[in-house]
Amino acid sequence: MVNQYNETLEKYLDIICKQIKSKCMHKKIRKELLDHLNDQIDAYIDRGITKEQALQMAMKEMGNPTEIGNQLNKTHKPLISYSTIIIILMFIAVSGIIQYLFSYSLFAIDMGLSNSPLINFIKYAVTGILFFLAVYFFDYTWLKKHPITCYMTFIILITIMNITSYEIMGGHYQLIYPFLLFVPVYASVVYSLRNTKLIGIIVSIIAFIPAIIIASIVHFDYSYIIVSFSCLAILVCAIIRGYFNCNKIVKISTIIITSIIFLIVIINLFTKALTLTKEIEEIDGKGYETYFIKESIVNAKPFGEIQIDYDSRLQLIDYIIPDWRTNHTLIYINSKYGYVPAVTIIILMFILGFKLTKLHKKQNNDFGILLSLGCVSVINLQIIISILNNLGLNVCRISTLPIISYGTGNFVINMILLGLALSIYRRCNIIDDKLYNDGSYIYYKNGKLVFNIKYYD
Repeated sequence: MVNQYNETLEKYLDIICKQIKSKCMHKKIRKELLDHLNDQIDAYIDRGITKEQALQMAMKEMGNPTEIGNQLNKTHKPLISYSTIIIILMFIAVSGIIQYLFSYSLFAIDMGLSNSPLINFIKYAVTGILFFLAVYFFDYTWLKKHPITCYMTFIILITIMNITSYEIMGGHYQLIYPFLLFVPVYASVVYSLRNTKLIGIIVSIIAFIPAIIIASIVHFDYSYIIVSFSCLAILVCAIIRGYFNCNKIVKISTIIITSIIFLIVIINLFTKALTLTKEIEEIDGKGYETYFIKESIVNAKPFGEIQIDYDSRLQLIDYIIPDWRTNHTLIYINSKYGYVPAVTIIILMFILGFKLTKLHKKQNNDFGILLSLGCVSVINLQIIISILNNLGLNVCRISTLPIISYGTGNFVINMILLGLALSIYRRCNIIDDKLYNDGSYIYYKNGKLVFNIKYYD
């Protein structure tokens, strides 16, 4: 009779779970339903009803298992932000149009670059889209389960790539964008230190030191700024939300200290921007970039090309900033096609940033909150830096627009980050991920500090 009782109960739960496509939710749902059924069964038994009859009455009261399963499936189905995907597709199309137009610009024809920018774009666009799809359908919780492996692998790979890229290619420029992927890796490390109180905060700060050293050695000023702010945002978010489970004094003190660091960094960046602007090659006593940016903005038309007074004669923008595809996309578009197209791109960029921020705020699982915050911060900071540089405030020497500016690294890495952000949102209703107080990732045992690598299952 006991076996028949259990079989009946399990069969009922199996029918419910069979309707739910998100298998990762089955265990949680079964437990919640089983607890509810047991409570109801116990109530009936207390009224003198047999256990088998109580089970039948409890299941009847709960309802048809197929209908319950279908309702739970609707609640725990993947979420798709179609509007964000459409905006991303629009940017890919805009980038393709820009590269097509550049292929037929006077500078491209004179340099023999006709068609090559467009062909290169098609190649790396296909690669970026494939990466986007792979990450979009990737179970991001894998990062949560293997934080140490991800962290050590990234540090080792980026170090090796720095050495080999310098020896083989004579520079580190191509590694600026891959370095941005440190942010989601760092988010997994911070999350792994939950419930470790002050020691978790200290270890989180220490975990960022290798990134600072690497960025300082190879002069990744662009990615260093973005990674620093993003990682700081992740750490502050974890402290405020109580991930480390530390007392109020530690929490408030840490927030004050990180806020002071944040202000110091802001001041240093502003000072550096002014200094960098003055150091750039001068024409007629004015900063070179500042000069043509000012002329482009002041003389711009709603639509159509303008000429800039450069070296005592009027010249087209093609010959003044030939590297516009990477660093001065907005100014080039403003000078070549008018300020209406340039402002339109800026508005679309802000819409993308707003959409990503909105998706982040909808997160309801704790690891997804940190991870999406990192991805959104990286994308939004790139947008802000690019707009500032295109307005003449040189925060750093690179000012690429995510996806739109020319370059394999820019496009592919940002597509990965966008895919990850949308993947997190997609699973926010199907991932059971809350802070638990069932143990600690780091603890003392026999006078030793132990890092429990197998803490996660």
